[in-house]
Amino acid sequence: MTKPFDDAARAEWRKGWHVTAGAAIGMGTGSSLFALTSSLFIASFTVEFGWSRGDMSLAGAAAFIAGALSIGLIGRTLDRVGFRKVALVCVPAVTLVYLGLTFMNGSYAVYVALFAALGLFGGGTAAMVYTRPVVAVFDR
Repeated sequence: MTKPFDDAARAEWRKGWHVTAGAAIGMGTGSSLFALTSSLFIASFTVEFGWSRGDMSLAGAAAFIAGALSIGLIGRTLDRVGFRKVALVCVPAVTLVYLGLTFMNGSYAVYVALFAALGLFGGGTAAMVYTRPVVAVFDR
């Protein structure tokens, strides 16, 4: 019986820890971060811009629909060109969405468009992209 952290396992971890850390940071700052924290801003957006909770939900639906339509394309692209190129397109796109949200001026159409863009590119910042390099670097 092998120990859970024998010399081979430690060597493998030394070789791949940075890939795991990078994947954790990438997943933690991608669209999943927004999914976990966006509810904190609903009250301030509704008060600031006079939108209803229904308006906010419609924008969320736009993100969901865009994500549902794009996830297959992202997966196919991931298989064809690899995780790095997908991440190099999707991470800056999601970053621009975050930046766009900070400059909101009350235009509901812009808000819905930003959410749709988040849905479109958000799948490229999720687990299906970041698990590829982690799985590739570890044998055990």
